[in-house]
Amino acid sequence: MIKMLIFTVLIWIALYIIIKQNQDLITNNLYKYTTDISEKLKDMFIYSFWGISLNSRNIKIILSGSILILGCIGFIIPGKYSEIEIKYAIDRAISHNKKENYKIAYDILKEYTTINSPLIHHEFAVACMGMHKYDCAKTELKKTIKILPQYSKAHYNLSQVYAAINKPLESSFELTRAKETASLNISDQELYRISGCYRDKLTIRLIFVLFFISLAYFTPKFLLIFLKNRRLQKFDDQLADGLIMIANSLAGGLSLQESLEVVRKETLAPFNQEIGLVLSKLQADPDIEKAIKTLEERMPTLDTKIVVNSIIIQRKTGIDLVELFDNIANTIQERKRVQKKIKGMMASNQSQAKTLALLPVIMGISFNYLNPEIFSIMYTTIPGCLFLILMVLMNITGLYWMLQVSKVKV
Repeated sequence: MIKMLIFTVLIWIALYIIIKQNQDLITNNLYKYTTDISEKLKDMFIYSFWGISLNSRNIKIILSGSILILGCIGFIIPGKYSEIEIKYAIDRAISHNKKENYKIAYDILKEYTTINSPLIHHEFAVACMGMHKYDCAKTELKKTIKILPQYSKAHYNLSQVYAAINKPLESSFELTRAKETASLNISDQELYRISGCYRDKLTIRLIFVLFFISLAYFTPKFLLIFLKNRRLQKFDDQLADGLIMIANSLAGGLSLQESLEVVRKETLAPFNQEIGLVLSKLQADPDIEKAIKTLEERMPTLDTKIVVNSIIIQRKTGIDLVELFDNIANTIQERKRVQKKIKGMMASNQSQAKTLALLPVIMGISFNYLNPEIFSIMYTTIPGCLFLILMVLMNITGLYWMLQVSKVKV
Protein backbone atom coordinates (compact mmCIF):
# COMPACT_ATOMS: atom_id res chain seq x y z
CA MET A 1 0.00 0.00 0.00
CA ILE A 2 2.87 2.37 0.89
CA LYS A 3 4.62 1.54 -2.40
CA MET A 4 1.43 2.23 -4.32
CA LEU A 5 1.02 5.57 -2.54
CA ILE A 6 4.63 6.57 -3.27
CA PHE A 7 4.25 5.52 -6.93
CA THR A 8 1.04 7.55 -7.30
CA VAL A 9 2.65 10.61 -5.66
CA LEU A 10 5.64 10.35 -8.01
CA ILE A 11 3.33 10.21 -11.04
CA TRP A 12 1.47 13.32 -9.92
CA ILE A 13 4.76 15.14 -9.23
CA ALA A 14 5.96 14.27 -12.74
CA LEU A 15 2.68 15.48 -14.23
CA TYR A 16 2.89 18.69 -12.17
CA ILE A 17 6.44 19.37 -13.45
CA ILE A 18 5.38 18.76 -17.08
CA ILE A 19 2.34 21.03 -16.71
CA LYS A 20 4.38 23.70 -14.92
CA GLN A 21 6.99 23.80 -17.68
CA ASN A 22 4.27 24.19 -20.34
CA GLN A 23 1.93 26.28 -18.22
CA ASP A 24 1.63 29.26 -20.59
CA LEU A 25 0.93 27.10 -23.65
CA ILE A 26 -1.65 24.96 -21.83
CA THR A 27 -3.31 27.99 -20.21
CA ASN A 28 -3.61 29.91 -23.50
CA ASN A 29 -5.01 26.93 -25.42
CA LEU A 30 -7.43 26.08 -22.62
CA TYR A 31 -8.58 29.71 -22.39
CA LYS A 32 -9.24 29.87 -26.16
CA TYR A 33 -11.01 26.53 -26.11
CA THR A 34 -13.29 27.33 -23.15
CA THR A 35 -14.01 30.85 -24.47
CA ASP A 36 -15.02 29.35 -27.83
CA ILE A 37 -17.35 26.87 -26.06
CA SER A 38 -18.86 29.67 -23.95
CA GLU A 39 -19.49 31.84 -27.01
CA LYS A 40 -21.11 29.02 -28.95
CA LEU A 41 -23.40 28.24 -25.99
CA LYS A 42 -24.40 31.92 -25.83
CA ASP A 43 -25.18 31.81 -29.56
CA MET A 44 -27.66 29.03 -28.72
CA PHE A 45 -29.03 31.05 -25.77
CA ILE A 46 -27.68 28.55 -23.24
CA TYR A 47 -26.37 30.53 -20.29
CA SER A 48 -26.53 28.10 -17.36
CA PHE A 49 -26.86 24.44 -16.46
CA TRP A 50 -28.22 23.21 -13.11
CA GLY A 51 -27.86 26.74 -11.77
CA ILE A 52 -24.19 26.97 -12.82
CA SER A 53 -23.34 29.91 -15.07
CA LEU A 54 -21.67 28.61 -18.24
CA ASN A 55 -19.09 31.38 -18.58
CA SER A 56 -15.53 30.75 -19.70
CA ARG A 57 -14.17 30.50 -16.14
CA ASN A 58 -16.71 27.90 -14.98
CA ILE A 59 -16.33 25.87 -18.16
CA LYS A 60 -12.56 25.86 -17.60
CA ILE A 61 -13.05 24.56 -14.04
CA ILE A 62 -15.51 21.88 -15.18
CA LEU A 63 -13.27 20.82 -18.07
CA SER A 64 -10.12 20.67 -15.90
CA GLY A 65 -11.97 18.68 -13.24
CA SER A 66 -13.35 16.27 -15.85
CA ILE A 67 -9.88 15.73 -17.33
CA LEU A 68 -8.42 15.05 -13.87
CA ILE A 69 -11.21 12.68 -12.78
CA LEU A 70 -11.38 10.75 -16.06
CA GLY A 71 -7.58 10.54 -16.17
CA CYS A 72 -7.62 8.88 -12.74
CA ILE A 73 -10.43 6.56 -13.81
CA GLY A 74 -8.44 5.63 -16.93
CA PHE A 75 -5.47 4.71 -14.72
CA ILE A 76 -7.59 2.64 -12.31
CA ILE A 77 -9.76 0.68 -14.78
CA PRO A 78 -7.00 -1.56 -16.26
CA GLY A 79 -5.85 -2.34 -12.71
CA LYS A 80 -9.35 -3.42 -11.74
CA TYR A 81 -9.60 -5.55 -14.88
CA SER A 82 -6.21 -7.00 -14.03
CA GLU A 83 -7.53 -7.96 -10.59
CA ILE A 84 -10.59 -9.59 -12.19
CA GLU A 85 -8.33 -11.45 -14.62
CA ILE A 86 -6.08 -12.74 -11.81
CA LYS A 87 -9.04 -13.71 -9.59
CA TYR A 88 -10.60 -15.57 -12.49
CA ALA A 89 -7.30 -17.42 -13.12
CA ILE A 90 -7.08 -18.40 -9.43
CA ASP A 91 -10.67 -19.70 -9.39
CA ARG A 92 -10.02 -21.73 -12.54
CA ALA A 93 -6.86 -23.19 -11.03
CA ILE A 94 -8.72 -24.13 -7.83
CA SER A 95 -11.39 -25.85 -9.93
CA HIS A 96 -8.79 -27.81 -11.93
CA ASN A 97 -6.89 -28.80 -8.78
CA LYS A 98 -10.11 -30.21 -7.32
CA LYS A 99 -10.60 -32.21 -10.52
CA GLU A 100 -6.93 -33.32 -10.30
CA ASN A 101 -6.09 -31.57 -13.55
CA TYR A 102 -2.82 -30.40 -12.01
CA LYS A 103 -0.98 -29.67 -15.26
CA ILE A 104 -3.71 -27.26 -16.39
CA ALA A 105 -3.72 -25.51 -12.99
CA TYR A 106 0.09 -25.29 -13.14
CA ASP A 107 0.03 -23.69 -16.61
CA ILE A 108 -2.67 -21.21 -15.55
CA LEU A 109 -0.84 -19.95 -12.45
CA LYS A 110 2.82 -20.03 -13.45
CA GLU A 111 2.68 -16.52 -14.99
CA TYR A 112 1.18 -15.09 -11.78
CA THR A 113 3.67 -16.47 -9.25
CA THR A 114 5.44 -13.11 -9.02
CA ILE A 115 2.35 -11.68 -7.29
CA ASN A 116 2.41 -11.92 -3.49
CA SER A 117 -0.94 -13.62 -3.22
CA PRO A 118 -1.23 -16.46 -0.66
CA LEU A 119 -3.84 -18.26 -2.73
CA ILE A 120 -1.79 -18.11 -5.95
CA HIS A 121 1.28 -19.61 -4.24
CA HIS A 122 -0.84 -22.19 -2.41
CA GLU A 123 -2.76 -23.42 -5.46
CA PHE A 124 0.43 -23.41 -7.53
CA ALA A 125 2.02 -25.55 -4.80
CA VAL A 126 -0.97 -27.93 -4.84
CA ALA A 127 -0.52 -28.31 -8.63
CA CYS A 128 3.19 -28.98 -8.09
CA MET A 129 2.38 -31.61 -5.44
CA GLY A 130 -0.01 -33.32 -7.87
CA MET A 131 2.80 -33.41 -10.45
CA HIS A 132 5.27 -34.68 -7.80
CA LYS A 133 7.39 -31.52 -8.00
CA TYR A 134 7.96 -31.43 -4.25
CA ASP A 135 10.83 -28.91 -4.21
CA CYS A 136 8.72 -26.41 -6.12
CA ALA A 137 5.71 -27.14 -3.88
CA LYS A 138 7.81 -26.63 -0.73
CA THR A 139 9.13 -23.27 -1.98
CA GLU A 140 5.65 -22.02 -2.89
CA LEU A 141 4.10 -23.18 0.38
CA LYS A 142 6.83 -21.42 2.38
CA LYS A 143 6.06 -18.24 0.44
CA THR A 144 2.37 -18.71 1.28
CA ILE A 145 3.12 -19.12 5.01
CA LYS A 146 5.46 -16.12 4.98
CA ILE A 147 2.70 -13.93 3.50
CA LEU A 148 -0.14 -15.45 5.57
CA PRO A 149 1.20 -17.39 8.62
CA GLN A 150 -2.31 -18.26 9.90
CA TYR A 151 -3.29 -20.13 6.72
CA SER A 152 -3.99 -23.64 8.03
CA LYS A 153 -4.21 -25.36 4.62
CA ALA A 154 -0.73 -24.18 3.68
CA HIS A 155 0.74 -25.66 6.88
CA TYR A 156 -1.11 -28.93 6.30
CA ASN A 157 0.02 -29.24 2.67
CA LEU A 158 3.60 -28.38 3.67
CA SER A 159 3.47 -31.20 6.23
CA GLN A 160 2.39 -33.54 3.38
CA VAL A 161 5.31 -32.37 1.26
CA TYR A 162 7.78 -32.98 4.11
CA ALA A 163 6.28 -36.42 4.61
CA ALA A 164 6.71 -37.17 0.90
CA ILE A 165 10.42 -36.22 1.01
CA ASN A 166 11.05 -38.16 4.27
CA LYS A 167 11.31 -35.29 6.76
CA PRO A 168 9.10 -36.50 9.61
CA LEU A 169 10.11 -33.85 12.19
CA GLU A 170 9.32 -30.94 9.86
CA SER A 171 6.13 -32.71 8.80
CA SER A 172 5.03 -33.13 12.40
CA PHE A 173 5.78 -29.49 13.20
CA GLU A 174 3.77 -28.18 10.24
CA LEU A 175 0.89 -30.53 11.09
CA THR A 176 0.82 -29.11 14.61
CA ARG A 177 0.80 -25.57 13.21
CA ALA A 178 -2.05 -26.55 10.90
CA LYS A 179 -4.13 -27.71 13.90
CA GLU A 180 -3.33 -24.56 15.85
CA THR A 181 -4.42 -22.26 13.04
CA ALA A 182 -7.42 -24.33 11.90
CA SER A 183 -9.89 -22.29 13.96
CA LEU A 184 -8.68 -18.92 12.69
CA ASN A 185 -10.92 -17.10 10.23
CA ILE A 186 -9.33 -15.69 7.08
CA SER A 187 -11.17 -13.30 4.81
CA ASP A 188 -11.21 -13.66 1.02
CA GLN A 189 -9.38 -10.35 0.75
CA GLU A 190 -6.50 -11.73 2.83
CA LEU A 191 -6.45 -14.94 0.79
CA TYR A 192 -6.52 -13.42 -2.67
CA ARG A 193 -4.53 -10.27 -1.88
CA ILE A 194 -4.35 -9.16 -5.50
CA SER A 195 -5.26 -5.49 -5.13
CA GLY A 196 -2.66 -2.79 -5.53
CA CYS A 197 -0.95 -4.33 -8.57
CA TYR A 198 -0.45 -0.80 -9.91
CA ARG A 199 2.58 -1.72 -12.01
CA ASP A 200 0.63 -4.32 -13.98
CA LYS A 201 -0.52 -3.33 -17.46
CA LEU A 202 1.30 0.01 -17.12
CA THR A 203 1.35 0.61 -20.88
CA ILE A 204 -2.37 -0.13 -21.15
CA ARG A 205 -2.98 2.13 -18.15
CA LEU A 206 -1.26 5.03 -19.93
CA ILE A 207 -3.25 4.33 -23.12
CA PHE A 208 -6.48 4.38 -21.09
CA VAL A 209 -5.41 7.61 -19.36
CA LEU A 210 -4.76 9.30 -22.73
CA PHE A 211 -8.05 7.96 -24.10
CA PHE A 212 -10.12 9.22 -21.15
CA ILE A 213 -8.35 12.60 -21.09
CA SER A 214 -9.07 12.96 -24.84
CA LEU A 215 -12.67 11.94 -24.17
CA ALA A 216 -13.02 14.62 -21.48
CA TYR A 217 -11.37 17.25 -23.69
CA PHE A 218 -13.32 16.61 -26.91
CA THR A 219 -16.73 15.73 -25.41
CA PRO A 220 -17.77 19.42 -25.21
CA LYS A 221 -17.19 19.75 -28.98
CA PHE A 222 -19.38 16.75 -29.77
CA LEU A 223 -21.97 18.01 -27.28
CA LEU A 224 -22.03 21.40 -29.02
CA ILE A 225 -22.55 19.70 -32.40
CA PHE A 226 -25.42 17.65 -30.92
CA LEU A 227 -27.06 20.72 -29.34
CA LYS A 228 -26.67 22.74 -32.53
CA ASN A 229 -28.19 20.01 -34.73
CA ARG A 230 -31.08 19.52 -32.29
CA ARG A 231 -31.72 23.28 -32.27
CA LEU A 232 -31.63 23.43 -36.08
CA GLN A 233 -34.14 20.58 -36.24
CA LYS A 234 -36.48 22.33 -33.81
CA PHE A 235 -36.21 25.58 -35.79
CA ASP A 236 -36.90 23.72 -39.03
CA ASP A 237 -40.01 22.10 -37.50
CA GLN A 238 -41.32 25.51 -36.37
CA LEU A 239 -40.54 27.35 -39.61
CA ALA A 240 -43.68 26.47 -41.62
CA ASP A 241 -46.04 27.45 -38.77
CA GLY A 242 -44.04 30.65 -38.22
CA LEU A 243 -44.35 31.60 -41.90
CA ILE A 244 -48.12 31.03 -41.82
CA MET A 245 -48.35 33.32 -38.76
CA ILE A 246 -46.32 36.00 -40.57
CA ALA A 247 -48.55 35.69 -43.65
CA ASN A 248 -51.70 36.02 -41.50
CA SER A 249 -50.28 39.08 -39.74
CA LEU A 250 -49.37 40.68 -43.08
CA ALA A 251 -52.86 39.93 -44.39
CA GLY A 252 -54.23 41.70 -41.30
CA GLY A 253 -52.48 44.90 -42.35
CA LEU A 254 -49.29 44.76 -40.28
CA SER A 255 -45.86 45.54 -41.68
CA LEU A 256 -43.18 42.85 -41.98
CA GLN A 257 -41.38 44.12 -38.88
CA GLU A 258 -44.61 44.20 -36.87
CA SER A 259 -45.49 40.71 -38.09
CA LEU A 260 -42.10 39.46 -36.94
CA GLU A 261 -42.71 40.99 -33.51
CA VAL A 262 -46.06 39.15 -33.25
CA VAL A 263 -44.37 35.87 -34.19
CA ARG A 264 -41.61 36.46 -31.64
CA LYS A 265 -44.19 36.82 -28.86
CA GLU A 266 -46.39 33.90 -29.92
CA THR A 267 -43.84 31.18 -30.81
CA LEU A 268 -41.46 29.08 -28.71
CA ALA A 269 -37.68 28.75 -28.67
CA PRO A 270 -35.59 28.55 -30.76
CA PHE A 271 -37.80 30.22 -33.41
CA ASN A 272 -38.72 33.22 -31.24
CA GLN A 273 -35.07 33.67 -30.21
CA GLU A 274 -33.87 33.86 -33.81
CA ILE A 275 -36.71 36.20 -34.83
CA GLY A 276 -35.80 38.35 -31.81
CA LEU A 277 -32.23 38.61 -33.12
CA VAL A 278 -33.54 39.65 -36.56
CA LEU A 279 -35.64 42.39 -34.91
CA SER A 280 -32.62 43.56 -32.89
CA LYS A 281 -30.64 43.84 -36.12
CA LEU A 282 -33.47 45.82 -37.73
CA GLN A 283 -33.53 48.25 -34.81
CA ALA A 284 -29.79 48.86 -35.21
CA ASP A 285 -29.90 48.90 -39.03
CA PRO A 286 -33.21 49.09 -40.97
CA ASP A 287 -31.76 47.09 -43.90
CA ILE A 288 -33.97 43.96 -43.95
CA GLU A 289 -31.60 42.04 -46.25
CA LYS A 290 -28.69 42.23 -43.82
CA ALA A 291 -30.93 41.21 -40.90
CA ILE A 292 -32.36 38.11 -42.55
CA LYS A 293 -28.95 37.09 -43.92
CA THR A 294 -27.88 36.87 -40.27
CA LEU A 295 -30.73 34.38 -39.80
CA GLU A 296 -29.43 32.31 -42.72
CA GLU A 297 -25.91 32.31 -41.25
CA ARG A 298 -27.14 31.17 -37.86
CA MET A 299 -29.69 28.63 -39.15
CA PRO A 300 -28.15 27.22 -42.35
CA THR A 301 -31.00 24.81 -43.23
CA LEU A 302 -32.39 24.38 -46.73
CA ASP A 303 -35.78 25.82 -45.77
CA THR A 304 -34.22 28.87 -44.13
CA LYS A 305 -32.16 29.56 -47.25
CA ILE A 306 -35.31 29.33 -49.39
CA VAL A 307 -37.13 31.80 -47.12
CA VAL A 308 -34.24 34.29 -46.99
CA ASN A 309 -33.61 34.19 -50.75
CA SER A 310 -37.36 34.58 -51.41
CA ILE A 311 -37.55 37.69 -49.20
CA ILE A 312 -34.51 39.21 -50.93
CA ILE A 313 -36.06 38.53 -54.35
CA GLN A 314 -39.39 40.00 -53.15
CA ARG A 315 -37.65 43.21 -52.11
CA LYS A 316 -36.36 43.58 -55.66
CA THR A 317 -39.44 42.42 -57.59
CA GLY A 318 -42.26 43.58 -55.33
CA ILE A 319 -44.33 40.37 -55.38
CA ASP A 320 -47.04 39.82 -52.75
CA LEU A 321 -45.44 38.84 -49.40
CA VAL A 322 -48.59 37.11 -48.10
CA GLU A 323 -48.78 34.82 -51.12
CA LEU A 324 -45.01 34.27 -50.98
CA PHE A 325 -45.01 33.12 -47.35
CA ASP A 326 -48.11 30.96 -47.88
CA ASN A 327 -46.50 29.23 -50.86
CA ILE A 328 -43.22 28.62 -49.04
CA ALA A 329 -45.06 27.29 -45.96
CA ASN A 330 -47.17 24.94 -48.10
CA THR A 331 -44.05 23.73 -49.93
CA ILE A 332 -42.24 23.01 -46.64
CA GLN A 333 -45.25 21.20 -45.18
CA GLU A 334 -45.71 19.11 -48.31
CA ARG A 335 -42.05 18.16 -48.34
CA LYS A 336 -42.25 17.10 -44.69
CA ARG A 337 -45.30 14.95 -45.46
CA VAL A 338 -43.37 13.24 -48.26
CA GLN A 339 -40.41 12.72 -45.89
CA LYS A 340 -42.67 11.07 -43.31
CA LYS A 341 -44.14 8.81 -45.98
CA ILE A 342 -40.67 7.78 -47.15
CA LYS A 343 -39.60 7.14 -43.54
CA GLY A 344 -42.58 4.81 -43.15
CA MET A 345 -41.60 2.96 -46.32
CA MET A 346 -37.96 2.66 -45.19
CA ALA A 347 -38.88 1.55 -41.66
CA SER A 348 -38.62 -2.15 -42.59
CA ASN A 349 -35.07 -1.66 -43.96
CA GLN A 350 -34.06 0.16 -40.79
CA SER A 351 -35.56 -2.54 -38.57
CA GLN A 352 -33.60 -5.18 -40.54
CA ALA A 353 -30.40 -3.17 -40.02
CA LYS A 354 -31.05 -2.98 -36.28
CA THR A 355 -31.80 -6.72 -36.15
CA LEU A 356 -28.49 -7.47 -37.89
CA ALA A 357 -26.70 -5.24 -35.37
CA LEU A 358 -28.33 -7.15 -32.49
CA LEU A 359 -27.29 -10.58 -33.80
CA PRO A 360 -23.65 -10.39 -32.53
CA VAL A 361 -24.96 -9.34 -29.09
CA ILE A 362 -27.40 -12.28 -28.97
CA MET A 363 -24.69 -14.69 -30.17
CA GLY A 364 -22.26 -13.39 -27.54
CA ILE A 365 -24.80 -13.90 -24.75
CA SER A 366 -25.57 -17.39 -26.09
CA PHE A 367 -21.89 -18.38 -26.25
CA ASN A 368 -21.34 -17.08 -22.74
CA TYR A 369 -24.28 -19.18 -21.51
CA LEU A 370 -23.19 -22.34 -23.36
CA ASN A 371 -19.47 -22.14 -22.55
CA PRO A 372 -18.80 -19.46 -19.90
CA GLU A 373 -15.26 -20.68 -19.14
CA ILE A 374 -14.03 -19.92 -22.65
CA PHE A 375 -16.13 -16.86 -23.49
CA SER A 376 -15.47 -15.14 -20.15
CA ILE A 377 -11.94 -14.45 -21.43
CA MET A 378 -13.58 -11.70 -23.50
CA TYR A 379 -14.52 -9.68 -20.40
CA THR A 380 -12.05 -10.88 -17.76
CA THR A 381 -8.81 -10.10 -19.62
CA ILE A 382 -7.46 -6.82 -20.99
CA PRO A 383 -6.91 -8.15 -24.59
CA GLY A 384 -10.39 -9.66 -24.50
CA CYS A 385 -11.94 -6.37 -23.37
CA LEU A 386 -10.06 -4.42 -26.06
CA PHE A 387 -11.22 -6.92 -28.69
CA LEU A 388 -14.80 -6.63 -27.36
CA ILE A 389 -14.62 -2.81 -27.59
CA LEU A 390 -13.32 -3.11 -31.17
CA MET A 391 -16.21 -5.42 -32.11
CA VAL A 392 -18.74 -3.03 -30.56
CA LEU A 393 -17.26 -0.08 -32.48
CA MET A 394 -17.30 -2.06 -35.73
CA ASN A 395 -20.89 -3.11 -35.06
CA ILE A 396 -21.96 0.49 -34.40
CA THR A 397 -20.14 1.65 -37.56
CA GLY A 398 -21.89 -1.05 -39.61
CA LEU A 399 -25.27 -0.09 -38.16
CA TYR A 400 -24.62 3.58 -38.92
CA TRP A 401 -23.80 2.92 -42.59
CA MET A 402 -26.76 0.56 -43.02
CA LEU A 403 -29.08 3.25 -41.65
CA GLN A 404 -27.43 5.88 -43.88
CA VAL A 405 -27.96 3.73 -46.97
CA SER A 406 -31.65 3.33 -46.10
CA LYS A 407 -32.17 7.10 -45.93
CA VAL A 408 -33.59 9.04 -48.87
CA LYS A 409 -33.16 12.81 -49.08
CA VAL A 410 -36.12 14.86 -50.29
